[in-house]
Amino acid sequence: MVTKYTVEDVGKQKIIIGKFYQWEIVDNKDIKTQINEYHRLLEDMKAENINFLEGFIAEILIEKLPHL
Repeated sequence: MVTKYTVEDVGKQKIIIGKFYQWEIVDNKDIKTQINEYHRLLEDMKAENINFLEGFIAEILIEKLPHL
């Protein structure tokens, strides 16, 4: 039983991390909406006990900014 829940948890964590890495800021969408999406992703990770260093999270956000 413990293994089953562990595998399910890892699968869910992989999906959440994948969504976090795939998220991008786009020009044709309201910036406030996009930042809210980003915060929701961070909250989802926190709820699943997925912890990254704050500096790493900041770097990812900077990386997602549109290129000028």
